[in-house]
Amino acid sequence: MPSTAPAPRDDRGMSARSVPTPLAVQLLRVADCPHAAVADVRLRVALNATGHEDTPIEWVLVNSPEQADELHFYGSPTVLLDGHDPFATPDQPVGLACRLYASDTGTTGAPSLAELVDAILLAQTPVEPGPTVEA
Repeated sequence: MPSTAPAPRDDRGMSARSVPTPLAVQLLRVADCPHAAVADVRLRVALNATGHEDTPIEWVLVNSPEQADELHFYGSPTVLLDGHDPFATPDQPVGLACRLYASDTGTTGAPSLAELVDAILLAQTPVEPGPTVEA
């Protein structure tokens, strides 16, 4: 007889039987970005910590201002989760530049591991549909 008890939960609140929602993960960068490798390592650790061990990280080299506009590239490195930049702010300019991220100690060249884990967990959280409005 199958158990009807709830599945045990891990420290992320996911059940032991949960399968994380698949994510498309991209790391956008300019050539010779000094922070891309750090962002890549932190992103891999964050993916592993959230159950996305087999999720590839696609590196995208941004070469032109036109490509930066097309990709909504706010500087290097930029992390995209399912095409969304979880660290974008409304007044950030698009362009070929280094990107700075706010941290507890000032600014840094890549998101922290904790910020990446939070962004991945938020990206895999289903969005509840709003109320239906009839015309």
